[in-house]
Amino acid sequence: MFFLHAKRVLFLLAIVSLLSGLWGCARTYELRSHQLNAAEVEKLFLDHTVVSRNLNTDTISVSYYGSDGAVTQIRKDRLRTGHWRIKQNGEICMQMESNKESCRFIRLDGDHVYRKYRPTNSGLEPIIAYDAADAFVRGNQLQ
Repeated sequence: MFFLHAKRVLFLLAIVSLLSGLWGCARTYELRSHQLNAAEVEKLFLDHTVVSRNLNTDTISVSYYGSDGAVTQIRKDRLRTGHWRIKQNGEICMQMESNKESCRFIRLDGDHVYRKYRPTNSGLEPIIAYDAADAFVRGNQLQ
């Protein structure tokens, strides 16, 4: 009788251990995937040259985010200029030439890619990707 009871206890311990491990993996992913706050966005962009890829058009842009709020960008072999700023809630806002300003949230997703998201009727849609390993280089590399 004791033998059957011990088997049940061991089985329950194995299940609890497995579920704890799964919860731990999910928790780790959750910690690695988060929306950036204003300080984190500033650290990535301020005085950095940034390589980005538009997820809809696959267009590559290289932009320098100056400390004076000016942004210089090369996209499709064309030089563009504009302004940028960071809101207190962490959104990065950009206005290029005569276009309207747009503000977007940035997330570091679990696959080690930063993505810029825009709000849609069905939630947030990723529109721009930045490779966490090499997309952000200190200083103006466009000169």
